[in-house]
Amino acid sequence: MNQPKAIRTLTSNLNPKLADECNALAMSHSGRYFVSGGSNQVVRLWDVREGKILGEGYGHSNSITSLAFSFDDR
Repeated sequence: MNQPKAIRTLTSNLNPKLADECNALAMSHSGRYFVSGGSNQVVRLWDVREGKILGEGYGHSNSITSLAFSFDDR
């Protein structure tokens, strides 16, 4: 039986005491970016190829449970 293998593991925080549970992901229409959000109330914009965080959005009052890109990826 074939078992899928991870291509890459992405970590948003290297401190295990500040671990974040990812509740939502959205891929841009271009496939170049994705956003993640979770229990720590932060939205992160990632570069797919580099696997790096490009920006973070703070100020949410609760866990993030859904995300989406607009039709023009903005």
